[in-house]
Amino acid sequence: MKVFYLRRLFFIITLSITKNNSYFYQSFKPYLIIMKNLLYKSTYLFICIASILITACSNTDNTYQKDIKTADSLFTLQQFEAAKKYYTKALNLKREEKYPQKQIAKINTAITKIKEDKYLSLLQKADSLYTNKNYSGAKKLYLNASNFKPNEESLKTKIDRIDKLMTDQKRKADKPFHVIVGSYSVESNAVAHQKRLATSNIQSNIKISREGNHLISIKSFKSINKAYNYLDYLENNNDPMYKDKIWIYHFYNN
Repeated sequence: MKVFYLRRLFFIITLSITKNNSYFYQSFKPYLIIMKNLLYKSTYLFICIASILITACSNTDNTYQKDIKTADSLFTLQQFEAAKKYYTKALNLKREEKYPQKQIAKINTAITKIKEDKYLSLLQKADSLYTNKNYSGAKKLYLNASNFKPNEESLKTKIDRIDKLMTDQKRKADKPFHVIVGSYSVESNAVAHQKRLATSNIQSNIKISREGNHLISIKSFKSINKAYNYLDYLENNNDPMYKDKIWIYHFYNN
């Protein structure tokens, strides 16, 4: 009779372990083999091992339920990444359970949609900044969008185009605005004008315009405002230089 009950206990424990999952069963399989061998040899050792396995099964169930409860709460709060972590932990305890698998599938779908919405929002804002020629702002948003789709060729094309435009802008900004007092198609005439200025201790440089003319520059500035401020200075101080033909020229293509 004792053996009958021990065999029943062995069957119940095996069923309980298998119910958790096959992975769990494989982990405890060596203990089950020992129990089976002890079935007719040592009732005491058999009961000890049975007690350990029953406790392990109970702990697994408790941990599983706790992880599922935590995951469900996080899922309700739409904290999907954190919820997925707990559903995965629960699934590792009971790998045949369908519920955590379904929840993880829902989370993956939700995360994909969230990422797509963020990508489209960034793209729309970046396109708007690009249209308004805010290239640095547009590039930043395009780069953020590329984190969601790193292999998107259209993004790479837009970023490359912005890099070229920003390079052109910088090149233009680095070229000064020149105060011009003469323009000549023949270089020798420009040199003669330059010599006349030198007699009045006025330094000048000869610059070639986009049209190929030789321009006489007496001053250069980083910004157009500063250049025109200099013209105002000449006019307000009745400088003889201002009586001659004088204008501002930007050498951004030279």
